[in-house]
Amino acid sequence: MINRQEHTTTHLVARVLPSNMPCIKFALLAFVGSFLFACATPQSPIIQTEKPSIEKPTIIIEAVDTLSDRLLNIEQDFVNSDDVYARNTELLSLAEELRSTENCIAANIIAANIEASLVDPLNIVTTQVIKTECVLVAMEKPESLGTLNDLQLAEVANWLENAVIAKEQVGNMTSDSLNTRLVLAQAKVHGLRGEYEQALETILNLSANNTVMQSPETIALLWNWYSLSSSQIQQKLSANYDVLNGFLDLIQLSQDPSLDDTLRQNNIRAWLQTQSTLPIATYTPKQITQYLEVQSGLKQKIAILLPLSGRLSGQGNAILQGVVTAYLEKNKLLNVANHTEIEIVDTGSDPLIDEAINAQSLAKFDTIIGPLLQSHIRQVRQFELIDKKQIFLNQSDQNETNNPLVAYFALSPEQEAQQLSQLMRDRNIQNPIIVSDQSSMANRMSEAFITSWQQNQKPGAQNVQQISYTDNKNMRIGITAALDVLQSQRRIEQINNLSEDPVFSVTRNRRDVDAFVVFARPDEVELINPIIESSISLFSDEKVLVFATSYSYDHKQSKNSQRDLRNLVFIDMPWVLPDGRETTLSKQIDEHLNQPSTSFLRLFAFGFDALNIANNIVQLNAFNHIQVKGLTGTISIKKGQTLQRSLSGLMISASE
Repeated sequence: MINRQEHTTTHLVARVLPSNMPCIKFALLAFVGSFLFACATPQSPIIQTEKPSIEKPTIIIEAVDTLSDRLLNIEQDFVNSDDVYARNTELLSLAEELRSTENCIAANIIAANIEASLVDPLNIVTTQVIKTECVLVAMEKPESLGTLNDLQLAEVANWLENAVIAKEQVGNMTSDSLNTRLVLAQAKVHGLRGEYEQALETILNLSANNTVMQSPETIALLWNWYSLSSSQIQQKLSANYDVLNGFLDLIQLSQDPSLDDTLRQNNIRAWLQTQSTLPIATYTPKQITQYLEVQSGLKQKIAILLPLSGRLSGQGNAILQGVVTAYLEKNKLLNVANHTEIEIVDTGSDPLIDEAINAQSLAKFDTIIGPLLQSHIRQVRQFELIDKKQIFLNQSDQNETNNPLVAYFALSPEQEAQQLSQLMRDRNIQNPIIVSDQSSMANRMSEAFITSWQQNQKPGAQNVQQISYTDNKNMRIGITAALDVLQSQRRIEQINNLSEDPVFSVTRNRRDVDAFVVFARPDEVELINPIIESSISLFSDEKVLVFATSYSYDHKQSKNSQRDLRNLVFIDMPWVLPDGRETTLSKQIDEHLNQPSTSFLRLFAFGFDALNIANNIVQLNAFNHIQVKGLTGTISIKKGQTLQRSLSGLMISASE
């Protein structure tokens, strides 16, 4: 039976089990609802000096399950004793049990309901640690995106700061277990912020006798942050902390660029056997074990699937030139004849791949590079060649399974635009204007740039202004209008009309615009940049930089052209930029192929890198921290098995 009485004040169980709800299920829904509200508007813990005054209700409800039974017993004790501290301590004990069984939803509900009434500093420490641990547990689940934005990270960091302040009030009263959990939580937040050295040192500074330093979970954390750190930090920490013995050796083995996957795997296995007493060998990181599980034969038979006939034959042949050159270079480097065999297959340029290309014809190959067309990639995927290395030469348009043998490699304009956005953020650009022609390439880059820029915008920031043009006249009008130069000219004309004396004047431009982003062809950029420069007021000492991508760069631009491009910042693959044109390989290609165009060189570099990636795709998929320097950029792998290129930058100075 249920005895109910009406009460005007509420507390934990009053929220969970309102007096007007006869069913426990409805009460649990209310409980979850209060949790969701607490997540949406998190509260900082409040240290109170006085015991809160709470009216004592008399609610008696029959329990129908274990959790409800525990909650009701705690609430009944509180009704009888009116002891807030005892109630909170019992509830935190229950929350700890729930957290340990990964029932973080219920643990967070309890924390959210009692947080404002906490008085004891030890309980405050426990609450903040529970909340942080539950956030971190949620991030580790498969359905999680695995990231927190800056505001969320700041909120979690604030919880831990409150925990540290409360811990200082109780001195040595916190248990070793709680202290360790607090330290681990702090380290993980540092790791999420990319502060890998601080994350490592936070854990490494625990007592050397602490058993947590010998656990597989801790070794996994240390390996993850250590592998993401710079080589200087790795050297420094390895010299200062004995527990890291072997970490540096294993890192260097995993990323040795002189080895292919087979030789690298053999060397790692031999090292693990000889260093079996080290913690890193005893608790071998998951990255290493997964890498060693993938079979990779020393001698590879590779199929190159490219459109060598039809409308895309020019692109296909340029890529093929790069593949063949990389093949010859690798064999020369290894001093091994026929280390790999390649067979060239023409896919054609039609939407349907040549019918001779099927699962049976590709079964004899160990590695497949290509195809180039999205429609061809979809058809090859249907062959389900799950035991073959596959480097698809385009972006993925489908959800990917985690196959360590597969990667997508593309000269993606979207990637370039996103990197340009980040470069400008790093330079503290706040209010850029986009100038673009109306080509499909420019539209793709503009959309990707705006999306990336808006994701990092502060609340209330202005939207990016965009100028599109169809001819030179529209281009000039659009730029001058965007800078408010036209308004300045109109004001000057009005003053001239009102004055009988000659008026000496200089136009002014908007002062908030700090950069331009140009998505246009090289010859058009030669016109755009001087228009921007001439539209900037003489009263301004600051240069307004212009940023552009590979779409706007031509390595054959003359000195006269470069004078029109001063103060312009390009990002492009290093192979086509001035330093890249001075290498031995570049000079050989220029000589043998009669100074090829920039577009040819980009496709050549694409094919060159594709073959080298094929030899190390298992390594890249296994070790997300590894970056490979190629002709097209510094290459690493991202989620969805997509290869990301980090491009080089070039600023044309006024003296060039």
